[in-house]
Order: sequence, then C-alpha cells, then structure tokens
Amino acid sequence: MLVEDSVLFVLPYQIDIWVLGKDEAARKATWVTLFGVEETKAKLRELEQDGLTLLDNDLFEKKAIKALAGMLQYAIHRTN
Repeated sequence: MLVEDSVLFVLPYQIDIWVLGKDEAARKATWVTLFGVEETKAKLRELEQDGLTLLDNDLFEKKAIKALAGMLQYAIHRTN
C-alpha cells in the first residue's frame, strides 16, 4: 500500500485504483486485518518517527529532507 500511495503522490494526475473493500474481497492480508486498527496506528506512529529520525542527518539538503518528510507524513496521514 505504501508503495502504491507513493506512486500516486508523485504522478501529475490522479488514478482511481482504490476500490473500498477490494483487499478484503480478494482475501488479502493487510496490517489492519492481521493486527487490528489500534496496533496498526501504533505501528504507523513508530514507523513515522523512525523515518523522521533517519532523515535527521547531514546526508541530504534541508530542502530534500523537508520534501521527503512531507511525503512520509502524507503517506501515513492521508485520509482518502
């Protein structure tokens, strides 16, 4: 899901590939079905913090860090 979300984020147009319940209908395992909503949210918060911590270095320009952090937070906090 995160990879697909990232691809949608950088495309210059929106692709409507999300169909509500598609994964459930295909009997695909998802974080939510395996671990529940609350544990999934906790894991996302942990992964977000890990990602932001990894970006807190001198390897990238400040502009790049801001953009990457924004993409990370968008992928985690998006509501659509």
